[in-house]
Amino acid sequence: MFAWKLIKQVFGCFYDNLFFLIFFNILWFILVFPLLFLSFQGVVMGFLLLLLSLIPVGPLFLSGLKVLDQLAAGEKARFRDLFLNLKGSFLPGLTGFIYSLAVYLILIVDIYFFYNRIEQSYLMIPLAVIIFYLIIFFSMSQLYFWGLNVRETEKSLWQRIKKSLLLVLDNMLASFLWLMFVISFTALLLVILPGIPILFFGLIGLTIMIGNRMIMEQYKEERAGKEGDDSQDG
Repeated sequence: MFAWKLIKQVFGCFYDNLFFLIFFNILWFILVFPLLFLSFQGVVMGFLLLLLSLIPVGPLFLSGLKVLDQLAAGEKARFRDLFLNLKGSFLPGLTGFIYSLAVYLILIVDIYFFYNRIEQSYLMIPLAVIIFYLIIFFSMSQLYFWGLNVRETEKSLWQRIKKSLLLVLDNMLASFLWLMFVISFTALLLVILPGIPILFFGLIGLTIMIGNRMIMEQYKEERAGKEGDDSQDG
């Protein structure tokens, strides 16, 4: 039910804002793709180029999510909002990106280490499987984490990290289906290469923000129901 409702709302919102999202996606892609290209060059040419090229990626990602959250809320958005949001998005976007990148690098290095030593000891197989599941779990938490970066800016980085992990534990099936939709759609767009600059960020970003809204609304409804029951008991 969650997955179907999510897909329906995402594509409904995308259709309602079709032309804006296509051009907004192209604008975001034009800004981010050269930075990612430079970062790959930085792996070969030097750490400084890699660092300088990656710094704006997190803020641009977060700033773009804020624009998409406006659309998810049924509000109007403008292209210039991407740039207007950058100032407030810079520090949380940068720290969030560093956190996400660091954890992924650690997990990928770990699974590579254990996988390459499977022939030496079969004990490495369950360890590699555990790391693989941790990658899936962390990826699910990222869907919440970036939504919290948009909607709960008053919380500290640690509070957002902790809440994103707890939300996965409390919504394991919904989180897994949510992640599978993101992975499936990303894979489809990679096959249809022109879809990346036209559709990728718009649809994936809407999936993150609408998914967050749906999960948080469930908690609000549960809280309201409990308060109603308490008032009746009183």
